[in-house]
Amino acid sequence: MIQHQSNKTQWRLIFVLWFCGMGASMQFAKVSLAFDELQAYYQASEGEIGVVLSWVGVCGMILAAGVSVFIARFGYRRLLFLAMILAAGLAVYQISLPSLSVLLVTRLVEGLAHLIIVVTAPTLMVAACAADKRSMVMSLWGTFFGVTFALVGALAPWLIALGGVRSLFIFHALWMLVMLALLALTYRHELIPLPSVPAVISIKSLYQQHLRIYGSLPTILPSLCFINYTALYVALLTFFPKIGGAGPLWLPVVLPLISLVGAFLVGVLIQHGMTPIKATQMAFGSAMLVFIALSAAYALDIDVSWFKVVVFFTLGLMQGAIYGMIPYLSKQSHQQAQSISAIAQLGNLGSTIGPPLLGIAFVWMGVSGLLGASFLLLLTGLLLATILPKRLNATVHL
Repeated sequence: MIQHQSNKTQWRLIFVLWFCGMGASMQFAKVSLAFDELQAYYQASEGEIGVVLSWVGVCGMILAAGVSVFIARFGYRRLLFLAMILAAGLAVYQISLPSLSVLLVTRLVEGLAHLIIVVTAPTLMVAACAADKRSMVMSLWGTFFGVTFALVGALAPWLIALGGVRSLFIFHALWMLVMLALLALTYRHELIPLPSVPAVISIKSLYQQHLRIYGSLPTILPSLCFINYTALYVALLTFFPKIGGAGPLWLPVVLPLISLVGAFLVGVLIQHGMTPIKATQMAFGSAMLVFIALSAAYALDIDVSWFKVVVFFTLGLMQGAIYGMIPYLSKQSHQQAQSISAIAQLGNLGSTIGPPLLGIAFVWMGVSGLLGASFLLLLTGLLLATILPKRLNATVHL
């Protein structure tokens, strides 16, 4: 595929694509933040609503690495618009709160739209910016999930009090429709041309695509680090109240927001000369030091609220640095799409296995097990970010 990069940064389009990503992450947020209300409405168990929440990620776990084959066949613009139309239509339909079985089907299809958006949008953001802004733009993209949860977390109580869970679903549907309209206004021409020979879609081509992605270290390195991040991030949002109590009322809102500060800061550091690989090493190493301090504070019965804030700040550094590695290690658009596909696949795997793994550690060994398992995930990420880059081509500056 021919590489096509913009000579100037199209910030308007970049932010619209980022907002589209926020709409995709609201597919998770609207269920996560209305979990109890949905459970009461459907008279369902926690496990059943848990499936409703996680079902969107199933497509990402299974199909993410192969989605770039479809992109090469149909093009970024066409697939993104189809995904946005599908996501908006499903969001509108879900306002009716259909039966639980029908809702599960819509969530599975919603997962396909989610997957296409989170692979095409960041690749297009890179294509829409000047070369010296690519890593910074990818750091911006890396904030979309946290920004969404902070926004919806602030609005959800008010919306639910106003009109129940249906009001929250209406907000998501309106967001998707507005973003679809803005996308139509700002994204008029294909940024990344199709290859001269269209890709052939078959079981064999999808298998070969997996081999290409997972056989290329520059392509797979960001996602190998990312799986440790997602396993930890999602699990800590769930289990942090187990460490020193829930803390102040402001803490659940501040934690996602402070991670955004970290992500933006690392984007600035990369913009001013730090390599994304060094930034990733710094992020994992800093998080390990903070966890040591957190463990000591907990053992000494010191309030750990601010330690939790610093932990999420380092997780923001981690997120921005890992996404910054993508355009740094993969120069071609199709390689970037493959790397983002791998991040989607392993990221979904991490967010799926992280909570039960840390939950098991907590059941077996209490808070010390939870802290120890978290530390091991960080150590694994640091080792991967330190050892594997040494095997890269010598032209990559570490």
